[in-house]
Amino acid sequence: MSYLVSRYKKEVIRFGGVGYIAWYGRAHKYKPTSLKLMSRVGLGGWILDVGGGERSIGLPNFVNLDRFAYSGFVTVVGDAHFLPFKDEAFDLVLCEAVIEHLRKPWIAVEEFYRVLKPGGYIYADVAFMQPVHSYPSHYFNMTMEGVKVLFEKFEEVESGVQEYQMPSYTLLYVISRYVRGLLPWLDRQSENIEFYDTGTHIFHKSWVSSFLASLYGLFARCLRCLDRLLKPERAIEIAAGVYYIGRKQR
Repeated sequence: MSYLVSRYKKEVIRFGGVGYIAWYGRAHKYKPTSLKLMSRVGLGGWILDVGGGERSIGLPNFVNLDRFAYSGFVTVVGDAHFLPFKDEAFDLVLCEAVIEHLRKPWIAVEEFYRVLKPGGYIYADVAFMQPVHSYPSHYFNMTMEGVKVLFEKFEEVESGVQEYQMPSYTLLYVISRYVRGLLPWLDRQSENIEFYDTGTHIFHKSWVSSFLASLYGLFARCLRCLDRLLKPERAIEIAAGVYYIGRKQR
């Protein structure tokens, strides 16, 4: 446990008045939409997190499936294209920032549909204008229309652009990659920084680059403020990613 405390972050998430500890490593924290859907399922149903990686939540009805056996996090090691579960086993399937890394996402989505109970929910967010981030591989980016076609067997509940997918993040991703490409020493310093999670830092916070980090952070905050001025139909054209909530019809 001391290893977990030193390396990973934790957060207390409440379901039905009871607090459960969520641990996060390099993976993304659970987004508010995911938490809302998990709360809706509650303790009476089963939740599957596909490609959850180094994150876990202490719910007894929660399964984290990943292709890598992250100790203490992954419940089942498996392939999203061939889920090792019976039909109609889950009430909610989460697939955050995973679709673009699947070799044949249309097969995986068929599997999501198969293992969901009638009336169950799917939540997915997918890269659109976000640059290539090849861990472990990167095959597809998708428009909102493309995502809707991919999940067309589901009844659409909600779709669009989340706050962390707004166009400012597209610009920040591109600028960070460009600068790091021009300055190899900076890329070496920041190679372990999770830019998507922080939304601001491409610079390692050392004495060498703390000033640049401060300037970049200010620039990032200004850009995110400008996001509020964009109409939704414009934002979705250059968004870093898009999200989709669907329901398997009863």
